[in-house]
Amino acid sequence: MNEMYPRAADFEILTPEVDARWKNVGQWDRTYFPKLVGLHVEETRLGYCRMVLSYREELEQPMGVVHGGAIATLIDASVVPAIGSAYDNTVG
Repeated sequence: MNEMYPRAADFEILTPEVDARWKNVGQWDRTYFPKLVGLHVEETRLGYCRMVLSYREELEQPMGVVHGGAIATLIDASVVPAIGSAYDNTVG
């Protein structure tokens, strides 16, 4: 793994079932906050998630750059699939 910039290729590929589960994050019928701001999962691997936040003017702060809260949302939402990909969905 590149110590400074991890790449998707540095992480194990998920099984098709687990990959499909995490690619659905943000694509629910109901509008939860990640969907409201426009987040979507681009790639998930074991311990890794690349999520995209598409730019729109509504996400800007008054100085003309993306609001820190939108960036924090991207970080917060991408951690869930990155960590969750290491666990199966069995209980017990």
